[in-house]
Amino acid sequence: MKKIAILGSTGSIGTQTLEVVAANPEELAVVALAAHKNVALIQKQIEQFHPKLVALSDKAAAEELKKNYQGPCEILAGPEGVMAVATYAEADTVLGAMVGYSGLKPTLAAIKAHKNIALANKETLVAAGRHCYGCCG
Repeated sequence: MKKIAILGSTGSIGTQTLEVVAANPEELAVVALAAHKNVALIQKQIEQFHPKLVALSDKAAAEELKKNYQGPCEILAGPEGVMAVATYAEADTVLGAMVGYSGLKPTLAAIKAHKNIALANKETLVAAGRHCYGCCG
């Protein structure tokens, strides 16, 4: 069973990935999710996939989610929360689907935490450029 953390779960790539997970429950499990601020959608994702950890980079949205959600999933806020999802101990694979530069630091943190990385866009690589060579050794 592959245990997946998704960075950017409410975006197009994230939601498509969750469709694949839903179609393959014997092979894939979601253990952590991160998104920007779509409270309504991430709450539905929590209810369907039962991750243990969720982070919203927008702190006000995270507070709203904490007020609306009643359950065992831990809710974190801000960039620190996204980093916690990227390095979550139970995840063996991290899907990077965050827009632009925002995905660079969490992806590098996941690499340093020895996670398998599935990059769903080239923006993280372009943002890292030549500065990433050898940094994750």
